[in-house]
Amino acid sequence: MYFKTADVAGLRIFYREAGDPSKPTIALLHGFPSSSHQFHDLIPLLADRFHVIAPDYPGMGYSDAPPAAVLRPTFDDVAGVIDALVAQRAPGPLILYLHDIGGPIGLRIATAHPERIAGLIFQNFTMSVEGWNPERLKVYERLGGPETPEKLEFGRGLGGACRLPCKLALDPLWLSLARALAGSDIISWERLSAIRSLAEGAATKRSLAASQTSFRDSSGNTCRTAATAASCAS
Repeated sequence: MYFKTADVAGLRIFYREAGDPSKPTIALLHGFPSSSHQFHDLIPLLADRFHVIAPDYPGMGYSDAPPAAVLRPTFDDVAGVIDALVAQRAPGPLILYLHDIGGPIGLRIATAHPERIAGLIFQNFTMSVEGWNPERLKVYERLGGPETPEKLEFGRGLGGACRLPCKLALDPLWLSLARALAGSDIISWERLSAIRSLAEGAATKRSLAASQTSFRDSSGNTCRTAATAASCAS
């Protein structure tokens, strides 16, 4: 495993890289608040079969933390930087492993370049509004829109993840991407939590009717249908 940096739009972006660049590339997109270090043990397990890239997002890990005047702290802007980094290191077909906020970041990359996507792996990431626990959804809706002191105070009382309501804006991205990825391999791998609902599996299956979709639980067991996906993830 190599520890590297690259200049992307004037920013120093740190990333971990392993494997043979001639093999299929898999980009590991980390969660919040974390860094590529979360994949420290996974990368060696993939490196014999894949070219692996695991970046730190701007403002996280060892990457530069630019002021908002240089790079807005939005999924759109962060996705643009990570997209450019991956294109530098691996311009060919790409598998995206999306964890937590790596989901909205990775879906923006995949939507911009659906022709490059060889596969998607979702872990602990909700793709549709239907997948949210209705009570949790009310919290995100309350926190949506421009930041205000009242919203920040409310969010602090609930946990930092509640300050990311733009996760809810993924439905249009996801539906357009699902149509573009017909025939691709897509894996959804997670246990349900208080944040998510059983409707997630069914909603995902409907939008991916033309794709080769596999649901797995946290032990790696395959669930073949939306119904079994819901039961083995509970």
